[in-house]
Amino acid sequence: MFCQIFIYYLTGCICRPIVTQNHFIRLERLHVNKPKRDDEILIDGVVENIEYYGLYIKYYIDVGSQILKAIEKNDGINIYAPGEKVTVAMKPTDVMSYDAQ
Repeated sequence: MFCQIFIYYLTGCICRPIVTQNHFIRLERLHVNKPKRDDEILIDGVVENIEYYGLYIKYYIDVGSQILKAIEKNDGINIYAPGEKVTVAMKPTDVMSYDAQ
């Protein structure tokens, strides 16, 4: 689904993902429930699990066909529980693509 969303954003149509490539985005490039900026896309999801790392929280977010992982600063206020609906913001230019082995 992430690949299809990414392709839709770039081309304006739902296309079949390119199976000869893998796509990766760094955890810190995804933002949970943050205001959308002009160059970002939003993906709705549900928090599946969380891991606390002191100053940071890692979220596992189900976006349909896969789980996205995002890491956010633990400010003690914006903490999302498993089962909670969230929106993930990301820049398409942050997605790294490479050939599948």
